Amino acid sequence: MKRNDLLKAIGIGFLVLVVLTWIVTPGAFSSGAFTAASAREPLGLFNILKAPASTIGNYATYGLYILAIGGLYGVLKATGAYDVLVDGLVDKFKDNRKKFMLITTILFAVLSALTSLQFILLLLVPVFIAVMLGLGYSKLSAFMSTFGAILVGNIGAVYGFNVAGYLNYYFSLNINTGIWFKLILLVLVVALLVFFIIKHEENNEVKAKLETKVKSEVKKGAKKAKAAVIKKAKLEVKDTVSSTPMIVIMIVLVLLLLVAGYNWSYGISFKGFETLYTSINGVTWAKNIIGTVDPIGYWSIAEAIGLIMIASLIIGWVYRLKFSEIFNSFIKGARTMVSVAIIACIANIIIYTTLGASSGNNIYFTIENAILGLSSSFNALQAMLMSLVGGLFVNDFTYFVGYLATPLKTVFTDSTVYSALALTMQTIHGLTMLVLPTSVMLVVGLAYLDIPYKEYLKYIWKFVLEVLAASALVIALVCIF
Repeated sequence: MKRNDLLKAIGIGFLVLVVLTWIVTPGAFSSGAFTAASAREPLGLFNILKAPASTIGNYATYGLYILAIGGLYGVLKATGAYDVLVDGLVDKFKDNRKKFMLITTILFAVLSALTSLQFILLLLVPVFIAVMLGLGYSKLSAFMSTFGAILVGNIGAVYGFNVAGYLNYYFSLNINTGIWFKLILLVLVVALLVFFIIKHEENNEVKAKLETKVKSEVKKGAKKAKAAVIKKAKLEVKDTVSSTPMIVIMIVLVLLLLVAGYNWSYGISFKGFETLYTSINGVTWAKNIIGTVDPIGYWSIAEAIGLIMIASLIIGWVYRLKFSEIFNSFIKGARTMVSVAIIACIANIIIYTTLGASSGNNIYFTIENAILGLSSSFNALQAMLMSLVGGLFVNDFTYFVGYLATPLKTVFTDSTVYSALALTMQTIHGLTMLVLPTSVMLVVGLAYLDIPYKEYLKYIWKFVLEVLAASALVIALVCIF
């Protein structure tokens, strides 16, 4: 299993953490001031043995969400409408493969930059990957146009609350502060991504042409005959099943989750949904029927799981599937995602072990405090190093900003540098999520497409350097202007 390669990478990262706990004395920040612990707090044998199970248990919601997506697609495939949609898109774009790749890449990157709701966007990924693979794109290109585009969108986040919004909140920045620089960065990194995918596919096409020359006519004939049978079967399905209801339900589901997951109150100071929530809660019968739920804007993937299950039932009902067929299809689809779900959970082992200490002390704070001590005035390289370390220890950007904002403002008292500091944290932490196995989105994508981590690193390193150069350029412009 190529997915074992991912587990090894995560395991190596965890072992590095274990070794560091025996070397580095932990500490904690309080009101911006750092206090070191009186002694080291090394991870012992039982800490190591318990860590995987404890991490999976603590991040089980991630795994359940992945399983729910698998179940939803299991039901979609059972209706026959899913294959109709995929085949229809492949037929439509077969003579213009590049156009579909551009649509896919730009769509995911822009939605990610605007919302930062990575996990919600996962709902759309399987169908776009299926079409790209059907159009002859490699797994790596399909990964970069979907999972990669989502991660790139976070690097160039403009209004996504979980990235740009948190930075604006903690550093007291206006929602449009430095917006033109962010837009420039977003355009640059998305353009680099598109050209990177095109270049990779051009190299693949050359290889494919060379391989085609050595294929025997017998194999060609067999493939043509098989393709004819498949095509005939698909045409029969197309005559009886429409994909329109499925498309409408999926669009409504995704839009609802994007709206419900985006923090409108803190993101753009819109209080309408909270006012509506208060009004509904004031009506006893309405409150009793709806039950306990957070206001729109504060929904998490826990609520998303429930809506995905409801959507699965509605889709099955619309396509006249029996309840047993819906149930069995959902379970079958979920089973295909079990290993991906486990990896999604275990990728959090470093952040869970680092920040889960009961004493509140950890070596991450000690390392970050040492980097902070390198300079008392803003230094872009210093901020980049802090963000790089943050990507290794703290894969959740909201925690990363939350833990460091006060110490950073304590050291860098000149508020005029906060815009450059925020952009640096955003871009470099986002870039590490394209590389490190602590990135949940990264490992989920690699596991889903069964891409070896080593192969991915060999493929991605040039793109990472290009994005790093583009980020450095924009950060320099922010510092100048």
